Amino acid sequence: MDLLKNASKKLAQQRGPSFYGDERAFIPPEKLYDENDAKISLNMAKNVLKVAKRLLIESKPINN
Repeated sequence: MDLLKNASKKLAQQRGPSFYGDERAFIPPEKLYDENDAKISLNMAKNVLKVAKRLLIESKPINN
């Protein structure tokens, strides 16, 4: 659950700047983020998906 909490918090904080940049400093998003940032975010999202799938599978009721 820590993985979900940390990824959610990090990605939520980055969402606005990744779309709009730093509006106060007039820095566009492509100057704030690079390919490595994208790889890190993608890896976080993949890990969240893996955990979510596992939780769904484990929470399914067993039909007799």
